[in-house]
Amino acid sequence: MITKYKLYKNLNRVPEIGDYVVCIDNNEKLFSFLSNNIGKYVFDSDSDEFPYYIQYENIPEEIESEFGDDIPDDKIDSEFDGTSGGRQFSLKEIEYSSKNREDCVKYLKFKKFNLK
Repeated sequence: MITKYKLYKNLNRVPEIGDYVVCIDNNEKLFSFLSNNIGKYVFDSDSDEFPYYIQYENIPEEIESEFGDDIPDDKIDSEFDGTSGGRQFSLKEIEYSSKNREDCVKYLKFKKFNLK
């Protein structure tokens, strides 16, 4: 069973490649999608300001243009299907990260019911 302590200890950690993440963005179009979906940190981008390249799947058509499909073939995570795309994020936009996808799922449930 996951405890609140386990969730909170992942709040301030620096994500590593392969981690699952929950991100936030001030862009109104993206806010709902990002705050309710889990992405995966797949590689470091060339940007100093936005160094984390996060891959998402099942991106709604209306926001697809906000995500690039320029993920190098050797960086695509096979766990994601063909409808995936990615976007660069800064550390402050990564709200939660964990090695385990299930931790992110539980974090989203805690957040949804305002238990965090």
